[in-house]
Amino acid sequence: MPSSSRAVPVLPVFLVFLVLALSASQGFCGLADPANGGNRTPLHKMFLGPEWAGPLALGKGKVKASLGLAYGSVFINEQAGQTTALMDMEVLDMTLRCRLGLGRGMEFDAVLPAAWMQAGFMDSGLEWYHDTLGVGNYGRGTRPDNTFGYRVALAGTPWFAREEEGLDIGDVRMGLKKKLLEWDGGALAARAVVKAPSGNASRGMGSGGWDTGAGFTAGHALFEWLTLYAGAGGAWHGCPEREPGFAISINNTLHGAAGAAAALSKHTLLLVQGLAESALFEDTGISALDRGYAEISWGLRHAFTDKLSMDFLMSEDLSDAAADFSFHVETAWNF
Repeated sequence: MPSSSRAVPVLPVFLVFLVLALSASQGFCGLADPANGGNRTPLHKMFLGPEWAGPLALGKGKVKASLGLAYGSVFINEQAGQTTALMDMEVLDMTLRCRLGLGRGMEFDAVLPAAWMQAGFMDSGLEWYHDTLGVGNYGRGTRPDNTFGYRVALAGTPWFAREEEGLDIGDVRMGLKKKLLEWDGGALAARAVVKAPSGNASRGMGSGGWDTGAGFTAGHALFEWLTLYAGAGGAWHGCPEREPGFAISINNTLHGAAGAAAALSKHTLLLVQGLAESALFEDTGISALDRGYAEISWGLRHAFTDKLSMDFLMSEDLSDAAADFSFHVETAWNF
C-alpha cells in the first residue's frame, strides 16, 4: 500500500533566507559549524548516515559537549508481495555528542543516540495541515490516528516487529577529523567515522553490524557575515545479523550536502542547509526504502555566552523516503 507523495516548496525557504540575511547582516559569522539536523526514518538511522562537521578542529585539550533533542512524525505503510514496511510513530530522538581537540588540527568525537518511539498526538493536525496545503498525506488515512507500529518483513521473513512504545539506545558512533587546508576565510577537513553495533537490533534500534564512513567538508566566509559550506562522503555498511536464511541487500551509500550561515546579530545566526543520500536498500519493492532521500533544514543558532549556545532547527523531507518533518533543539557547551 503506497504512501502518498507530495511537493515541498524549497525555493521560498532560500528566498526568505536571502532576504533576512541581506537585510539584517549585523554580526560576524566566521566558520561556524553546520547544524546537526537530520530527518531519516528510524529504519535508516540503524545504519551510518550522512554526517558532516565544520572544517575547523577544536584546540588541543578543548572539549565541546552537546545534547540534541529532535521530535518528528513518521508514516510509511507499504507492501510489495511478501515484503512489508510499517513505520507509524512519533519519535523523540536524543543525541549526546562529545568532541575533544587533539592538537595539530585533529579532533575526536563520539555520539550516543537514543530514541523514544510512541504513538504521539499529531496525526489529525498533520492531516488538516497537508489537506489545507493541498499536498499528499503519506497515506495516514490507512491506519487509525495516533497509533504505533514498527515492523519490517522481507520476502516473508520478519526483520523485526515491534508494537510496544519505549526508549532505546542506538548504535554508538566515533569519528576522527583532520584539518587538511586553511586559507584566508576558509578551510577544508576530512573525517572518518565508525558505527559500532551497540543498539537493540531486535527492537529496530541498531543494525547489528559495523559501519564505516569517510568524507570531506569545506567552508568559506564569503563575507564576514555570510559563510557557505559544502560536503561529500560515503558509507560502507555491514549486513544485518539475523536468523539463518535471512538476507537483505544493503547498498554502500554516497551523500552530499550544502548550506549557508548568516549573522543576523552579534549573537544569532540564520542557518539553511540541504542534504541528499543515495539509496540504502535495493530490490525490496518498497518505494520509500528503495529510493534515496533528500531533506532541507532551516533555523537559528543563538549564543547566550562564549561557552553556551542553542540551535533551533526544522527539517523537512523532500523525497518521501524520510520522516515527514522534525523539530531539532541542540544545546552545546564549550569547556
